[in-house]
Amino acid sequence: MRKIIIASILLTGTFLMCSSNVTAATPGDAVITEFMANPEGSDTDKEWIEVKNVSGSSLSLEGWSINDGTNHPISGVYVMPNDSVAIVCNSSDTLVNGGIDCDYTANIIFANTGDIIYIQDESDAIIDSVIYVESDIEEGASRYYN
Repeated sequence: MRKIIIASILLTGTFLMCSSNVTAATPGDAVITEFMANPEGSDTDKEWIEVKNVSGSSLSLEGWSINDGTNHPISGVYVMPNDSVAIVCNSSDTLVNGGIDCDYTANIIFANTGDIIYIQDESDAIIDSVIYVESDIEEGASRYYN
């Protein structure tokens, strides 16, 4: 019985130490590195966006959204470690979204003719954005930013 209680305390302590390193984002702490605006064939449920944490610490994505003129909340409460990428998809079903393994979902549908995509935090502050026009995208090809 004692071992279980001690292990529980140690695990709880570890969780608290890890969670204390999570910070609120400021503009530029996460950047859009890639997105799929015009999937091959029907666009239904196939759009996705990749976001990279460049903040130097873990970020909480709680309350974040993808906005393209309409606010699309990211589902769940998540922590994104520093220097990691997260992929937000319209569908979590890899058979539907072209084989992409998604970390989060949001009801995103990007225009094939051009759009502005924003990542917003829980207070609607813009963390990063991209603007694209129809000539920037090709059907079935993602747009990558280095």
